[in-house]
Amino acid sequence: MGGSILLNDIGINGVMVFNLNGSTFLAWEATCPNHLPENCSKLTINGVLANCSCEDYQYSLATGQLLSPTEDLNPPRGLLFYQIQNYNGNLRVSN
Repeated sequence: MGGSILLNDIGINGVMVFNLNGSTFLAWEATCPNHLPENCSKLTINGVLANCSCEDYQYSLATGQLLSPTEDLNPPRGLLFYQIQNYNGNLRVSN
């Protein structure tokens, strides 16, 4: 795994870029998708996970999947995916 970074100036609450294996990059919206945006819904990065401080939800940065969803989420939503393209080491994120 190659690490991750939070870009604050794009998206709703920023975009998390995750380097999956050194050459594959994934980009996710940094807002928890399982409730309306609030001050606490901006996700933070913790290793290979994104954390929501509202309900302590955790998401995989490799898949965007919510880990351990609660029963009241019907259906539980995964992270919003952004398109990402690698142009000789320059990344372009778009929706």
